[in-house]
Amino acid sequence: MLTRLSCLTSRIQSGDSWPALHRHYGEDGSLLKSRLELLKRSVSSALERWGDRKVFLVRVPARVNLMGVHVDHRGGFLNYQTVARETLLVASPREDDRITACNVNPNYPETEFSIGELLPLESRGNWMRFIEGFRLEKGHWSNYLKAAVLKIQDRFPERTIHGFDLCVYGDIPPGAGLSSSSSLVVGTMMIANRINGLRLSNEEMVPLCAEGEWFVGTRGGAGDQGAMLLCKRGLVTHLRFFPMEYRYAPLPNGYSVVVCHSRIEAQKSAGARETFNWRVSGYALSLLWVKDKFPEYADRLEHLRDIHPLTLRVDEGTIYEILRTVPVEITAEELLRDLPSRSDEVEKVFSTFGRSSQPYPLREILLFGLAECRRAEVFADLLDRGDVSTAGRLMYISHDGDRVSRTRDGASEPYRSPHDDEFLEARIQDCRSADPDRMEQAALQYQPGGYRCSVPDLDRMVDVCSRVEGVAGAGLTGAGLGGCILVLVRDEAVENLCKTLDREYYRPLGREPFMEVCVSVAGADFIGES
Repeated sequence: MLTRLSCLTSRIQSGDSWPALHRHYGEDGSLLKSRLELLKRSVSSALERWGDRKVFLVRVPARVNLMGVHVDHRGGFLNYQTVARETLLVASPREDDRITACNVNPNYPETEFSIGELLPLESRGNWMRFIEGFRLEKGHWSNYLKAAVLKIQDRFPERTIHGFDLCVYGDIPPGAGLSSSSSLVVGTMMIANRINGLRLSNEEMVPLCAEGEWFVGTRGGAGDQGAMLLCKRGLVTHLRFFPMEYRYAPLPNGYSVVVCHSRIEAQKSAGARETFNWRVSGYALSLLWVKDKFPEYADRLEHLRDIHPLTLRVDEGTIYEILRTVPVEITAEELLRDLPSRSDEVEKVFSTFGRSSQPYPLREILLFGLAECRRAEVFADLLDRGDVSTAGRLMYISHDGDRVSRTRDGASEPYRSPHDDEFLEARIQDCRSADPDRMEQAALQYQPGGYRCSVPDLDRMVDVCSRVEGVAGAGLTGAGLGGCILVLVRDEAVENLCKTLDREYYRPLGREPFMEVCVSVAGADFIGES
């Protein structure tokens, strides 16, 4: 329900006696103090700008993904928690269809637009055609606001979606891989949903937010948006799509998750989007390859995750035999030549993700995707059993699949995980041996594959962490190409971890340290209504 800004101000001044704070953040006094400061800045900025209006106040937290990177759009599981960095959005309803938006951070200029002018009635109902023909103002923060409200308008083409005045503030660092951009999409859509009385559930908003974010140019999945809308405080959300399903698992007892920023901003340039889309198209093209070359399995292969022993009713060795038929590299022209019966499907992939002039490294991408799906699938069970050692090991292996370098004796050298015929043949023999240790080590979840969306700085950080006693595992979080790593570490070893990273990573590079214990908070919600 709408609440006056003056009423919100009084509740903020009452401090941690405000019951809503405890529901969202728990009982940690220092956390409550920091959240109150963020709320105070947001509400006071809106009050100064607008006067004492009735508003909605939404908080959308950052998320970290402990396991399951790059596979949400392939039907793989994700293992998320939402943490105490967030975007706050104060919204005042309007009678027209205009959005006006200001940001407390002066780096983001004020913006205003009409929903109907950008998406007229005749253009609604075919989202992909609309966004592919839209001339985007590259790099502008308002694109994420537009993504949400235009997708809502497209979903309800016959309705006039009313707009709102918006004041935004937050402390999710941009370019850190913590999804500051997705938090804008989620918060804006929550507000549009509430103001327009659309009654969409959080579950229904997840895919809409994800498809809406395609407006900005990337072609990712719905994992980040799902985490923000579905996570619960104190738990890990084990989530996948097609169809959406989720459950909750406990956080590791006696361990902390520490997020460490490389101080390299995750790239959002056109070149970076091409890199992300190139990798995703590699998934789609490798699945088409398998369906074409193994027609006996084709009707069971809807998503990449379906290349699985249980789905195909085969042994693990057969999965490696399938992988061995997939080209190590192949050009767009060669794909069309070698898959003539699927040329329309191949061309559709090119039209969706762009046609690369570089060869597609299909085999290593497919190996990573299948292995990451398996790692993410078993991760919640490991948490249920308290098997932190194996969970941490899988974090390291997952990062190896993203690696581009390895640090040895203080120097960085190129790295590429194995995926050649000899490697796969050895895995086939191991899977079919009588030795249980060989069979265990050949399991798909223990093979890195090669998605290669890390950068040398992230690799260096992970290598430093691996030498710290008490660290169970570490790896990048988010899409990669910069940003943060996550470290799973014993509570009593957190201080030593931070000192070691400062000494061996931040200081030698002259960078400001950013290491923060992740404090679990509730998922996105309206605040001020209780």
